[in-house]
Amino acid sequence: MTLCIAAECRGHVIVGSDFRGEDDYTSAENQNKLEWIEDTWPVLIAGTVSRAHDLVAALNREFAEARKKS
Repeated sequence: MTLCIAAECRGHVIVGSDFRGEDDYTSAENQNKLEWIEDTWPVLIAGTVSRAHDLVAALNREFAEARKKS
């Protein structure tokens, strides 16, 4: 079992997680579950880690493109 939790407190986002990563066969305490979009928005990763990293990278690309157009 792994843990990711987030809460809002007085206008701030508080995040916490363990470092447990799992797949069908193994688990280890070596997975950072915190990523950032635009160095501003914290993202907690759950589920398939590689797909979560792909999603964060895609969102960062989209935001960068949108910033160039504005």
